[in-house]
Amino acid sequence: MIDLHPALLTPEWWPYACFVLHHELIHATGHRRHDAAFRRWESTWPSPAKEGGAEAFAQMLHMASARWWWTCSPCNVKHARQRRANGRYLCRRCGQVLQDVPAQGVSA
Repeated sequence: MIDLHPALLTPEWWPYACFVLHHELIHATGHRRHDAAFRRWESTWPSPAKEGGAEAFAQMLHMASARWWWTCSPCNVKHARQRRANGRYLCRRCGQVLQDVPAQGVSA
């Protein structure tokens, strides 16, 4: 059985989903490790563009699962987090205390 994240089934992520499915099919043939043989098989499928690949997908999931935004008003910066900062963290740019802002749909 090959499981894919449901978000991969949206048109925006189809090119990356095709690559992931190819990758998982290689595993299904018995190649469990990411060794040289695995990489040779994997290279037969075009690698997804950096903008739509693994890093972008992971970032999208991270942002979508945020419960809190640690925000710095002066710098207009926000960081997606699961827990409140409770005034313990400072902005790296200006030194202001980061403020907790609930992500959409989260109750405090």
